[in-house]
Amino acid sequence: IPANGYYLWANSSFTTISETPDVTTTGSIADDNGLAIRFGAEDTGTIIDSIAWGAATNGFVEGVAYPTNPGANKVLARKIMGGVTQDTNDNSADFEIR
Repeated sequence: IPANGYYLWANSSFTTISETPDVTTTGSIADDNGLAIRFGAEDTGTIIDSIAWGAATNGFVEGVAYPTNPGANKVLARKIMGGVTQDTNDNSADFEIR
C-alpha cells in the first residue's frame, strides 16, 4: 500500500459500490471488531497498523477503538489533516466515517 494510499476490501456481494476494490471475499466485517495490516505471512506477519471499532476489545485496538460501527454503504477511513495522513496510534482520533 503506497504512502497516503489505501487498500479497499469488499464483500463480493456488494457489486454496485462506486470504487473497484483491490480484493473481494465472501467474508464480512462484523460490528464491534477490528483488523490489521500485516507485513509477512497471513495471520503471523508483523502488524504494521490496525483499527478497531465499536465495542471491540481485541488486540487490534490502538489507543481507544473508533466509537461507532460504520453503517451500510459507509467507509471507516483514516483522517487526512493538512494533506497528512493521521496516525497517532489512537483509532478514535485517526479515523472517520465517510
